[in-house]
Amino acid sequence: MKPILILAAALSALPLFAEEAALKVPERPKVDLMLCLDASNSMDALIASAKLKLWAIVSEMAKARPTPELRVALLSYGNNGYDAGKGWVRLDCPFTTDLDGLSAKLDAVSTNGGDEYVARVVTEAVNALEWTPSSKALKVIFVAGNEAATQDPKFTLEKVFADAIAKGVQVNTIYCGSPSDADASGWRTAAGLADGQFACIDKDHGTVVVDAPQDAKLAELSGKLNGTYLGYGANGRMRQEAQEKGDRSANSLAPSAAAERSAAKAGACYRNGDWDLVDACKDDKQMDLSKLKDEELPEEMRTLDAAGRQAYVEQKAQERSQLQEEIRKLSQERTAYVRDEMKKQGLSEDKSLDGAIRRAVRAQAERKGMRFD
Repeated sequence: MKPILILAAALSALPLFAEEAALKVPERPKVDLMLCLDASNSMDALIASAKLKLWAIVSEMAKARPTPELRVALLSYGNNGYDAGKGWVRLDCPFTTDLDGLSAKLDAVSTNGGDEYVARVVTEAVNALEWTPSSKALKVIFVAGNEAATQDPKFTLEKVFADAIAKGVQVNTIYCGSPSDADASGWRTAAGLADGQFACIDKDHGTVVVDAPQDAKLAELSGKLNGTYLGYGANGRMRQEAQEKGDRSANSLAPSAAAERSAAKAGACYRNGDWDLVDACKDDKQMDLSKLKDEELPEEMRTLDAAGRQAYVEQKAQERSQLQEEIRKLSQERTAYVRDEMKKQGLSEDKSLDGAIRRAVRAQAERKGMRFD
């Protein structure tokens, strides 16, 4: 074949090869994680534990490989201040990647009442939310409570959990009490109905909190990390304020909570491309900063030309990367310290809410092909 014809044939094949290469790019696994928390009078400690350990759960998912696209949702139930017509169930936050927004919704949950209808809250979780349609996605519910799981006068666990399985949703049950309690068996049976795991926790004393010498530095780095975010668009400033409020909330709970939030913010599951220019440009390599209006930009970028805007975003991206790496290294040191301290003090996370969630979601994620560091 003549050289010119060989070259033409090679060039004609390039689009096909490019398409094939694009098809081979592995898709990030999808994870939908739903928390259903009992908000009746006796469950103050459970809600407090969830607020304290939310970021530890997020960090656990960030350890998965490939890194998943994580969405989290929140329902609370058993609070007599909620709508009786909905069985005292409230949707606090639909599925979202906005983890700061989710944290704010969790902070707003308080206890009161009540009648605790497990079947009702799972029905709402399964049917009222938009789950990822793919069968490859990991779709899990964690429902926690401390009374009989069969109280609901309208719905049966068998029917509700069968509906969950039909949608590819696994339901994990967490009984807040002793495994020898009479009510525990109902929660154990319920988990088996939807291919879930059962756990008993100590809602009052199960949460393990260990202060570490790295905590203060991690909280400081978390604040510095905020300085690399460039809020844009209609909600940019508001979302930045929510980020800062999330830091203040974690700091007010405990040094360990602030440290775990810092680790989560440095992890791959904390993504804010819908309001932050650094993440937006990372998610979309073709993003054209010159097309943004001045009023859509942070003030410090409004006088910059197109090249200046690009350079400024790249500078902030580099600063963030360096801070994230520092946080990751310090978090590893903290993890080792906490592990050693727990051994010394004879502490265990076996009876904690976050421990139950992390163990179950790790096992279920591995069945979907993910692996963990």
